[in-house]
Amino acid sequence: MSQVVEPVDNFIDAIIGREKPLASGVDGLRAVEVIEGAYRAAKMGEAILLYRS
Repeated sequence: MSQVVEPVDNFIDAIIGREKPLASGVDGLRAVEVIEGAYRAAKMGEAILLYRS
């Protein structure tokens, strides 16, 4: 199965209750925090620290 199709199929199956999602809401939150940190660091031109919330 393709690297794109598997997560999409899992997402659909999780919505309809057939299986658990591959990634949790907390996983999604962490990904957004990292991406926002990268943008902030690029804008400031320096490294930043990321803290777990």
